[in-house]
Amino acid sequence: MDFAQLKASLKAQIEPAYLLYGTDYFLINKAVSLIQKALPDAEVTKFADDATGEAVVTALSTTSFFTTARVVVATLAEKTSLSAINQYLKNPVA
Repeated sequence: MDFAQLKASLKAQIEPAYLLYGTDYFLINKAVSLIQKALPDAEVTKFADDATGEAVVTALSTTSFFTTARVVVATLAEKTSLSAINQYLKNPVA
């Protein structure tokens, strides 16, 4: 899905998970901002590039006590194992 498709899909239906990747960090940050605007009351959790895939999945899978939505932003290093995240994305918790 490209940026325009993401923008349109957020107006129609918000999916349980979005995976944004690439080297155009400006566009990725803009997409993250769009998702956050679509979920204004969401709890936001941010991870730096030293996070593990397992830590990200734990955040994705944990129910928030304060809101019904959660946005997890993880800027992962290239060396980070994505196997746990890929497994989660096969059946994300809605």
